[in-house]
Amino acid sequence: MILKNSELAGFSKLHSSNGRRIVFTTGTFDLLHAGQGRYLAEAKCAGDVLVVGVEKSLSYLKRKGSRPLLKESIRADLLTYLRSVDAVVLVDEASLEPIFKKLQPDVFYTLKGGKSHTENIGDTSYNIIKSEPYEPYLSTSKLVQMVAERQLLSILSRKLVSFGDCLNLTPAGPIKMTAQMPRNLLGLNYKGEIWEVGELAKRGEKLRQLGKKIVFTAGSFDLIHVGHARYLDKARSQGDFLVVGLPSNSSIRRLKGSDRPLLDEGVRAETLTYFRGVDAVVIFDDDTVLNCLKALKPDVFFTVDESWNSGLKKSSEYQTVVKNGGQVILAPRQAPTLSASLIINKAAGDRVKEVFKECLIAVVS
Repeated sequence: MILKNSELAGFSKLHSSNGRRIVFTTGTFDLLHAGQGRYLAEAKCAGDVLVVGVEKSLSYLKRKGSRPLLKESIRADLLTYLRSVDAVVLVDEASLEPIFKKLQPDVFYTLKGGKSHTENIGDTSYNIIKSEPYEPYLSTSKLVQMVAERQLLSILSRKLVSFGDCLNLTPAGPIKMTAQMPRNLLGLNYKGEIWEVGELAKRGEKLRQLGKKIVFTAGSFDLIHVGHARYLDKARSQGDFLVVGLPSNSSIRRLKGSDRPLLDEGVRAETLTYFRGVDAVVIFDDDTVLNCLKALKPDVFFTVDESWNSGLKKSSEYQTVVKNGGQVILAPRQAPTLSASLIINKAAGDRVKEVFKECLIAVVS
C-alpha cells in the first residue's frame, strides 16, 4: 500500500499495538534491479513490517540537480508489488524528521557508505542498521548512466557510420552483477526460485500432485517497470503457482538485435524472484516458449493481447496448451504508455542533455 503522511501515525499504532517491529528505509529506486530486491528482503528481516520511503522527484532534483528517470508515483507503485514491502511513503530526503515522528520505526535500515540521514531524522535513539553493500557495488544512478550510454553508443554506431568506424564501436555485453541472494536466510522467504529448463517436467508433475493450478507466462523483463509488475500480479491471480519463462541473452539478441538485452539473464531472473506474484523463473534459450509449455504442461498460459499475437490460436504453443487440457488467457498491457524501450530512450536523451549541455544551449540560442 502507498501511505499518505497523515496515515503514518495510525499505521504505526496499529502494528506497534500488535507487537510488530517496524523497519524503515529510504531510496530513490529509479531502476529496480536485483540488488535492491536483495537489500529490501534483508531490511524486512530486521523486523516484522517494512515501510519504504521513496524519494520525491523534487527532493532528488535539489540533491542531484536533475530529475529521476521515472515519476515518483511510478517508482512508489512498483515497490508495492515486492514480497518484502508492506507499505510505501513518499519522502523528502532532506527532511525525514516529520516522517520519523509519525511512523516511530523500531529500526532505520540504511546502506553503509551511502547517504547519511542521521542529521535529518532528529532523534537519533532509533536502532540504526547499516547494511554492507555487495562488491562490486552498482548504484541505481550508475546503472541509469550505463543504460543511457550503451543506448547512445548503439545509436551512434548505427546512425553515424564514419563516427562508429573511427571509434570501432561494438555493442557492449549485458550488464552483470554479483550474486544477489540475501545473506540472511530468512530473506529467502521474500523471493521465489530459479529453475533449470530440464526441471520443468518434474516440477510441473509435483505441483499437479499437490493440487496446484499452474500458470505460465514469459517475457524479456529487461528493465522491469510497474506495467510488468501489474501484469505478473494478474497472471498469478489465474492460479496457485506462477512460473515465468525468461529468454536468455542469446535468445533476446536473436530477436531484438546485438544491443539487447541491457541486463544479463541472471540479473533479470533474480530481480523477478522478488515480486510477490512470481513463484519460479526459468531461463530458456529457444526462440519461443513451445518447449517450456510441452515440459511444464501449465493449466494456464497467460500472454499479452497485442496485434503481433493475433494468430495465436493457430500456433503450436496454443495447440500444445489446449491439447494438455489447459487454457490460454490473453491480457492487455498493464501500462500501455510505459515500456523498456521508452525508459531506455529517455535515459539516453537525459544523458545527451547532460553531456552536450553547452552544445544544446548554443543550438537553442
